[in-house]
Amino acid sequence: MRKTALFLISIVITASWSAFADPTIACPTDKSGKSITDWRTAAIQKLVTAGSLDAYTEVQNDLKECFSDKVPSCMNDLKYYAHYKPNPISTYDMDALYNKSMELQSESFLPKELTVTNVVGEVSKGYVKIPANFHELAKEKNWLTTSYKTRELGGFDNSNNLFLMVFPSEKRDTVLQLSIAKDTDPYASAFDPIVHPFNGNMTQGFDILTMITVDKTKNPPIAQLRILRKDYLQEDTYLWDTKNSNTSGTRACIGCHASPFRAISPVGYRFTNSIKTNLFTGDEKPMDKEQKEITDKVNEIMNRPGISWGSTEKDGREIRFGQDLDSQPWGWAPADSETRKKEFIEQCASERKAISSSSRAGGHYRVDLVPDINAVISWEKISKAMNCISCHNGKSRGIIHNDFSPSTVAFKIAITREMPESDDPENPLPPELNADERMALVWCLQKERSTVAKAWKESGWWMQRSKCK
Repeated sequence: MRKTALFLISIVITASWSAFADPTIACPTDKSGKSITDWRTAAIQKLVTAGSLDAYTEVQNDLKECFSDKVPSCMNDLKYYAHYKPNPISTYDMDALYNKSMELQSESFLPKELTVTNVVGEVSKGYVKIPANFHELAKEKNWLTTSYKTRELGGFDNSNNLFLMVFPSEKRDTVLQLSIAKDTDPYASAFDPIVHPFNGNMTQGFDILTMITVDKTKNPPIAQLRILRKDYLQEDTYLWDTKNSNTSGTRACIGCHASPFRAISPVGYRFTNSIKTNLFTGDEKPMDKEQKEITDKVNEIMNRPGISWGSTEKDGREIRFGQDLDSQPWGWAPADSETRKKEFIEQCASERKAISSSSRAGGHYRVDLVPDINAVISWEKISKAMNCISCHNGKSRGIIHNDFSPSTVAFKIAITREMPESDDPENPLPPELNADERMALVWCLQKERSTVAKAWKESGWWMQRSKCK
């Protein structure tokens, strides 16, 4: 009886090992790009059509059996997805992992002018101080700085006036942002690009100091977010406290912001609008030349391509920070999609809706766009402009994914006209879309998302962005 039991156990173990060892997808016969691509395509199809978690385990085992620890780089996204999708990380754990992974665990890398010293001249650790003479220091040190009125959300605190500090260097770029006091009459001055805080203080912030650093020595460059809270015992000083800052909500920030930096949209920059509030109506004033040049320099740093939030390891597997890999992008459609053809676009364009946008703090800056039934709309121009994924592909620009608010997309397309940057990779000039074509573009992109949602899930696009060579 005992011999029979041992024999049966042996059969079970052997059968289990065989199921693990024999790949369910035949290994590539050679190392050519085509063979590797064909294998990847088969693995992707197994995952996107999976009816159970078994498919993920099978692909994990197939990768190990066929490639051992030398998985081709073009399969990195496939490998990551096969391991992460069936075992996602909770928001709480993601916050903890992110905070632990950050390389910069103290403020010591900042310019000494932003440190706090005691009575004997020693640096007091754990503090970041914004000097009252920062603007003078910026000129002396060649730092970039600007105070501006945001057209949109801005910082965490309740003000549409923001103070931005940029410290560029060969190895690292650091950007700090504070909300400063509102203008004396923020509604009356909503048209004016110049900041006039009611307390006259251009450097004194409120509760939150946001800091993003980008390590340019990494490929791709890696960003770090640090949210600092004010120390009300010391003037204009913020606490660098690794235990109590970034302890909650970080996942929301890095999960929404596909790219760590986002170009700023000050009042009067590039394009201007007619502003209408309950109290005032008028035309937005354009920035002066000096303001525009500074904003251009800031946005040149903000628009650096390929910046990542980075990754870490947990229990022997990779964990990437940022949005979910399979989050459906805006502006993606399968080849020859009906959503890019005349009938679909003319229909959704005819259904275009009014767009209203206002700044976070009290809605001082407000723009309302209303469709003109007599407007001339070119479906061809809209079709070309819908290809957001050509730029927002995770490499050139961050992906405009599921967690992006439709109002933010509408703001960038219709209010500031920053998107699309171009509808032709060979021609970097923005397309000439009138206001109604931009309203139509916003609505058609929304309609397209629901129309192609099933095709997106079946495409596995997010696992085949790299070419196998």
